[in-house]
Amino acid sequence: MRRVEIRNLSVAQIMNRWSETIGVFISLRMKCVGCPLARFCSLQDACEDHDIPLERTIALIAAAIERRIRAGPAPGHHRSKEGDAGS
Repeated sequence: MRRVEIRNLSVAQIMNRWSETIGVFISLRMKCVGCPLARFCSLQDACEDHDIPLERTIALIAAAIERRIRAGPAPGHHRSKEGDAGS
């Protein structure tokens, strides 16, 4: 399977696919969680709107996803084939 390029996904796609990234958006004080435009807004758009460096945000999101992968799936959770950032 191929590796997902985070920068090409909408903010909503990122949060829906990897719920552990929601904390990243909150910690960066981005107002993306619950925003009706999140499904149309690219990560780059969101970073520009909030004056946050894109590469820093990508690194924080990737780290959150990596921590979740290392921890394994939550009990009762079955990861889809597409849900793995390392694929």
